[in-house]
This record gives sequence, structure tokens and C-alpha cells, in this order.
Amino acid sequence: MTAYLAGGIFLQWLLGPLSDRRGRRPVMLAGVAFFIVSCLAILLVTTIEQFIAMRFLQGIGLCFIGAVGYATIQESFEEAVCIKITALMANVALIAPLLGPLAGAALIHVAPWQSMFVLFAALAAIAFYGL
Repeated sequence: MTAYLAGGIFLQWLLGPLSDRRGRRPVMLAGVAFFIVSCLAILLVTTIEQFIAMRFLQGIGLCFIGAVGYATIQESFEEAVCIKITALMANVALIAPLLGPLAGAALIHVAPWQSMFVLFAALAAIAFYGL
């Protein structure tokens, strides 16, 4: 989890200015695509070091949401709606690290651990299509 969260803060300083220049949507699409690839790449790991590296790369995909997603919301909605959406995103960001491991532990009882990352990639692909 530490590698994932460390990856989540790794590029935030760069992504804001990059999305200002290139546009929010292309940068967000690149981040989601990066996340999908890193989720699928984790299926190929054979050592714990490779697993940690892939989790770090997944975290980098996560940082696209934080850096670009909030700016997109600010630009796309009126202030009252923006506050509600931002609050919802903040709540999800706070609750996900608590519930994620519990959900993962439950899933491991019915499917192999790799299935979590296939699920993440599939959900990210749906998000990619929606962007």
C-alpha cells in the first residue's frame, strides 16, 4: 500500500502544468491508460520487488486523478455542484484505503489475487471509455 500511495504523489507537481498545456482530457486519458497497463502488467510479476514496482506505477496512474480530476471539476461545474463533487471525491479517497484491503481479503477467498487487478483494469477501461 505504501508503494501505491507513494506513486500517487510522485508526479502531481508535473501533471497540473502539463494538463494546462495539453488539455485535461488527453492527460486524464493517458493516466487511465497507464493505470490499465500497470494493472495488467502486475499479472506478469514473479517477485515481490516487481510487485511493489507495479504498485508504485499504479499509484502514478492514481495521481492523474488527483492532479487533473480536481482541476477538471473546478472548470466544468458551478461552485455549488463543484463543492459537492469534490466532497464526494475526498470521502472516497479517505474511505478507499480502509475498505480496499477488506474487500481484497474477501475477494481472495473466492478468486486468485490477480483477479483484483483484472477487475481494476476493467473498471478503469470503463472509465476510459466514459472520458
